[in-house]
Amino acid sequence: LLKVEPDGPICHTGEPSCFFNKIDEVPETTDFFQENIGSGIIDEIWAIIQERIKDMPPESYTANLIRSGIGKVAQKVTEEAGETAISAAMGDKDHLPEEIGDLLYHTLVLMAASNIKPKQIWDVLRTRIKR
Repeated sequence: LLKVEPDGPICHTGEPSCFFNKIDEVPETTDFFQENIGSGIIDEIWAIIQERIKDMPPESYTANLIRSGIGKVAQKVTEEAGETAISAAMGDKDHLPEEIGDLLYHTLVLMAASNIKPKQIWDVLRTRIKR
């Protein structure tokens, strides 16, 4: 175990720590929990995927998917994209968020398996913004 002092902020929000919200100050509205988490969840999932790839625990779905090879990961992305498109086309708003979540997760695994960093994707997306 190492104890270190950071040179700057360590949280993606720019705060000195990720633990800056006091529990007794969290707003008691559903909007806080549903809408204000933003892309931070992507960072969390990305970190977990990286950890699974590093440790490759035998009970991990992510590690097992990576073990099965890039072709299998790509196949899962294709499968989830199809399920997402079908849910959207059918107007199935109950299952569509779940399918989109699965698609995003498997896309992140594909990125990690292909050694593509999120910043590369954010840079591409920034070029898509019409000014």
